[in-house]
Amino acid sequence: MSYAFNRVKPRFSNNKHYTSVALSDLGLAKIDEYKNKFKLTDKVTYDAFDPRPEQRYRHLAKYHKEYLQGKVIDVGSRSSELLERLTGVRAELVDKHNKDLPDWDWEKTPVPASDSSYQSVICYDTLEHIDNFHEGFSDIIRLSSEYVLVSLPNNWKKAVNEMIKGRGRWESYGIPPEKPHDRHKWFFNTEDAEDFIYYHSSRDKLNYEVIDVRYNVPKTILRIKLMYPLLKLLLPEYQFKNLFVETIFFVLKRK
Repeated sequence: MSYAFNRVKPRFSNNKHYTSVALSDLGLAKIDEYKNKFKLTDKVTYDAFDPRPEQRYRHLAKYHKEYLQGKVIDVGSRSSELLERLTGVRAELVDKHNKDLPDWDWEKTPVPASDSSYQSVICYDTLEHIDNFHEGFSDIIRLSSEYVLVSLPNNWKKAVNEMIKGRGRWESYGIPPEKPHDRHKWFFNTEDAEDFIYYHSSRDKLNYEVIDVRYNVPKTILRIKLMYPLLKLLLPEYQFKNLFVETIFFVLKRK
């Protein structure tokens, strides 16, 4: 059974109020291809890094440092953690809310750099913060001559925990009393993130292949750490991914 044609296509093709663009059969086939290639059991990581805001770069240093070659740009840099942790990496940093960096707003203009001007492009936990998610993704692919490293959060994980507890303490969503300068603009799970990245690999204009995926499931609480083996046996893979994966890391290679 085709996951993409039976689940993804009906979900995003039936409501014309939201979109009038037909999904590409080639793109849907790519979703099935990569889902069969990258399995949770082979690609899960359990590292819990502290402090939490910097864990993405510590994951990068441990699993994907080999893909930081030549000239590097980090789109969405919250801090200089990348440079501090990955010594020897020559990287430029850009972010729309980092006051230590040049003023730039991704909602209004593309990344100020020419096509293929960086060998490696990093964009960790950033695309979900902009309205122009699809355009932003095309933009980071445009910048790279070889590798693109993207991470996306599984928003379901934290939301489920908050809903079960019957409280709203998650600053990324809700309606703040005062207008925030930044927040998540998209709400999606692990499968959604996979589907998006896999689907767009079929586009000639973007011209990339997915060469690695890592599912980070940080086991920070003892009771949950003990529960994981049982839950992995009881739950289908897609449920486990959507409920327990915290961050999905992708490595893309330009063709």
